[in-house]
Amino acid sequence: KSTASVTVINHYGETLSVYGDGAYQTDLKDQESNAILNIPYGEHLFEAKRPNQSEVVASNRIEVLGDNGYTWTITK
Repeated sequence: KSTASVTVINHYGETLSVYGDGAYQTDLKDQESNAILNIPYGEHLFEAKRPNQSEVVASNRIEVLGDNGYTWTITK
């Protein structure tokens, strides 16, 4: 079982909804961060959308290779 985590930091200027592999994780206000814990090993797609899910404003693929801490900062 993995103890890897991804800390998502929102510097986009508005509230965003964060998804991991298509599943909702959290809402982040501007300048807010949150850690997603126990990410399984392998490649994962993280997406940030406006709360109305109108469009993906940012995405990032993270390959979890070990029990590390990963960071994704969302900017415009």
